[in-house]
Amino acid sequence: MFILNIIPILLLIVTTNAIGLPDDIAYNRSRLERATDEEFSTAIKQMEMISRVTNGIALQQGLSKGSITNEELISELLNLRDVEPSDIMHLDTEEFKKLVEGIHKLSEIIPTTKSSDPIKIRLDTLNSFVNKPIDVEKVEEPGPEFLKAVTTLKKSTLDWKQIEGFAGRLKDFHGKATIVANFPKIGNKIPADTVDDFLHAIGKVMRQIDLSPFKAELAGDSISKAKEKLKDFPKVVKTVNDFANVEKELSYKSKTDDPIIKSLEKSMNVLATVLEQMWNDHEIIRILEKLYILRRHRSGNQDSKLIPAFSRDTSELGLISNDLKDSWVQAEVNGQASILEKAFQPFSALKEKTEKVDGSIGTSTDASFTEINLVLSQIEYLSQFSQISGLSSETLVKVLKSSDEAKKYLPSNRKTIETLYQNMIQLSKHVTSIKEVFKIWEKLVKPKNKLTELKTLATLTDDSKAVEVLKKMQQNANFKDALKTVEDAIEHIKIAELDFKKTVESVVSDYNKMAPFVKQANEFLKTIEPMRQLSKLSNPTSVFKNIETIKDAITNKEFGEKVNIDPVIVSIENTKSALKELDDSINSIKSAKGSEIERLVGATDASETARNIGSATKAVSSMNQFFYLDTSKLKAEIEKLRQGLSVQASIEKKNTVKALASLEIQIQNFKHEIESFKGSVQPITSSKLSDYSEIFEKAKSVKGITRDFFALSVLVGELKEAYPAPGDKQIIDEIKDLLVTMDKLCLKYSKYQTVFDGSKNTLNNIDLLFTNLKVSNVAPPAKQTKTTPQIPVFKYDDIPTGKKVKNVILMSEFIRNWIIGGSIVYAVAMTLYLCYTYKFNPFQRKNKKGRESDEKKVEEAREKNMKKADEVQGTTITPAPLSAGKTPAATITPTPLSASKTATPTPKKT
Repeated sequence: MFILNIIPILLLIVTTNAIGLPDDIAYNRSRLERATDEEFSTAIKQMEMISRVTNGIALQQGLSKGSITNEELISELLNLRDVEPSDIMHLDTEEFKKLVEGIHKLSEIIPTTKSSDPIKIRLDTLNSFVNKPIDVEKVEEPGPEFLKAVTTLKKSTLDWKQIEGFAGRLKDFHGKATIVANFPKIGNKIPADTVDDFLHAIGKVMRQIDLSPFKAELAGDSISKAKEKLKDFPKVVKTVNDFANVEKELSYKSKTDDPIIKSLEKSMNVLATVLEQMWNDHEIIRILEKLYILRRHRSGNQDSKLIPAFSRDTSELGLISNDLKDSWVQAEVNGQASILEKAFQPFSALKEKTEKVDGSIGTSTDASFTEINLVLSQIEYLSQFSQISGLSSETLVKVLKSSDEAKKYLPSNRKTIETLYQNMIQLSKHVTSIKEVFKIWEKLVKPKNKLTELKTLATLTDDSKAVEVLKKMQQNANFKDALKTVEDAIEHIKIAELDFKKTVESVVSDYNKMAPFVKQANEFLKTIEPMRQLSKLSNPTSVFKNIETIKDAITNKEFGEKVNIDPVIVSIENTKSALKELDDSINSIKSAKGSEIERLVGATDASETARNIGSATKAVSSMNQFFYLDTSKLKAEIEKLRQGLSVQASIEKKNTVKALASLEIQIQNFKHEIESFKGSVQPITSSKLSDYSEIFEKAKSVKGITRDFFALSVLVGELKEAYPAPGDKQIIDEIKDLLVTMDKLCLKYSKYQTVFDGSKNTLNNIDLLFTNLKVSNVAPPAKQTKTTPQIPVFKYDDIPTGKKVKNVILMSEFIRNWIIGGSIVYAVAMTLYLCYTYKFNPFQRKNKKGRESDEKKVEEAREKNMKKADEVQGTTITPAPLSAGKTPAATITPTPLSASKTATPTPKKT
């Protein structure tokens, strides 16, 4: 009967934890359970609340200690990124106003500008000519000495055929000697024929001839010097020919050209002024762009150093007070919610002042936002044009006139002069080559002829010895020397073989045309000099094109209408004033005093813990929101864009559509990863913060997406040009909005791996932080007497290190668990013992006295175990009555500590 009575009790222990089993034991029940969506969302919400509270503590600590500067905090609150609040305070509104007025002037003048096409066409043509560099200022003819030398050669009675014939025989000798030197690799004749051919070539070269008279005839160097003077002739001739090719398209008519030039001058100078001022004011533009446009977008990839728990929206600052009213949060902060709420009261002013700055800047519906958005879009449009210098109509007219006048000096005998120049160069080369051939004659053919030995060696008496003769020839020093001498001069030999007399006569006959050409060419070079100024005009033809582009944009309303800058100026000044108030509010928080603030300042530094829990919670919360983001239509919409993309579309636009298709696959994979992660999380029934680390540790499995959604959204916006249909444009807008939303949520989760890994330590640190706050909140003791034990005073400076505090807490929980667990084990053991004693007869019972004796023994053993636990803990624990399904409360009587010992914090009640 006893066993039957004890079985329900044991079942109750196992199933309901009714007698107060440790939380860890109870938690083991749910190891195989999956958290519902509601449970998962609740856990995330709880972590968000804890993140905000922890962040609030870190923020108050940093401000009170002075480790957080006003500029850092304001930049994060307003999402200014790399813009400093002081940059905004120093914004020169007058300078910005001047820039806007310049843009107004541009939109007023350029539409009235006359078409520059006639001037542009001429300048394009002229530019193609001017861009071909020429560094020749003048050219000169070879001079009278050259003409005298050439005339003498023409009158010469020498037979130049002799020198030409000798050069031809040398060329033949070179060919036959080369075959001998490379035998049997080249040549297809039998060896004896190869030897005979070489012997015949030697005989022709050794033929008696006297070339000495030719040497005397070519003794001067006038012809060779002429080549040096003619070095610039090719450049001049080419320049003249280039101009001749375009001269028909160049003209200047003052009646029609001057009005166009005047109109262009005015608009070009205005454009130059605006562009110059725009580049000078680029810092102002950058600040305004960040202040009004970019800061409104808080990207999920952006790290926050000071307010990670509020980085989505600064209005979350106001949620802390609500968080502290939550019963779960109140339990986790160990009853310190009221203290924290008082310490966080200044945050409401911080939120209010931050929102006032936002209100001063305005929303997308305010006039200031509309106008600044228009100005910035106009500035962005103009930034595509390079900065230019102003253009003088006088300079432009001078350039056009010079091109018109240059026609007068264009030489008419260009073809003749080109031929003359080529013949003069050929003559110079011919004379040099003949002199080289003469040197060969002197070396090989004169008395002590080096070819005599070769002739003897090549004379065959027996054809069968031809191969032997050829091998000897290849090894012969005179053969090698003769071949090298001819081989080194072979190019000169080929030139000397040509008709020398004919070249001389052609030069003499055309030379009288040289002087007129030189005179005209020099006048031409002088006239086109003003055209060189065209290169200093920042390529005016492209500037004309830019003006026409801007003109079309203004006419077609693409450039935008005139801007009313006054609301923007008022907004900037109001923003400066609101920023000053926000700065003052932060200063007041820094200087605030009070026991609550002192308690926060005296607690463990929470900055790193706040960053870790804030970043980790934001990542997991973003995953959860991303999972429920509606992307169901994305695949179909992308496919429609792909099919509708024109074949002529640019590579960039095709790549953008490809990137979208790839992204759609990544999004589905990402959602599957999140779904798998959420499915692996068990319900959290424990009250321990550290048990929430399971969420973060399992979040490591989610890899995330590294794509820059915001950059892609910009590219998607540019796709509109390629899709004329309104329906396609609507799809593009929807995809762009979706990408912006995803950018606000999607984080590069890989960078949070370290934060996820350390989540358990982070949550333990938060638990210790709250315990630390409670310890520092113990009331000071009454005056100690001999009869009244003193309650230990816990001050911040007396608190041991975080590790020691943690060990004490864990030890107290460990002892409590073992006391309760030991009692259960003891009860089971006694049950088995009784069963054995009564020989497993459940209906056999002891008498009353025996039962009382057993119960007394059990009670004594239980008290003995508890006393041992008290000795370890230093605390006497008196169990309170148990309620069904609840963990037993404990009445704790602290043991007085000596002055030299460290106070032990009060164990946390479950």
